[in-house]
Amino acid sequence: MKHNHKQEQSGYARQRGEISISGDNLISLLNSVLDKRADFRFEAKGFSMSPFIRDGDILTLSGTNSFSIDAGYVVAFIHPYNKKLVIHRVIKKCKCGNHYIIKGDNAPGIDGAVSREDIIGYVKKIERGKKNIYLGLGRGRRLIVYLSKMNFFVKLFFLGKCIPFSLKQRIKRFI
Repeated sequence: MKHNHKQEQSGYARQRGEISISGDNLISLLNSVLDKRADFRFEAKGFSMSPFIRDGDILTLSGTNSFSIDAGYVVAFIHPYNKKLVIHRVIKKCKCGNHYIIKGDNAPGIDGAVSREDIIGYVKKIERGKKNIYLGLGRGRRLIVYLSKMNFFVKLFFLGKCIPFSLKQRIKRFI
């Protein structure tokens, strides 16, 4: 009788041995880690923050306990309407000081006014492959806020559908 030495994959583990969780479980784990003042690393999913955060990038979040949130910062928050975890950029601090207007860089509309209590953490680091990505987290974030308000990245995405592949490859080297 032959034994199969391959481990069976469960619905919760990937081949690399990483655990895949989402929804309320992810939010609960994230809150627990950040409450202990530790950083939380996870893989980004989606394209709403492209080109600065791409699907598959590894994000490191830190808590916002003693962190002053301002326009340009990328934050993790509970969406006010669907109650899901979202990672988007603060584009404006409301005059009341307790709410923020938040939008995905590549999203056509805003997420609405998000209260300070619903903001869980901020993106401290972005890793793409073996590289750290700083574009969008440093001094240039105010310019990105301006471009995001103008839906520049949404327009660029649609324009990108018309650009030949060879030109896209050259452009990617600079992003």
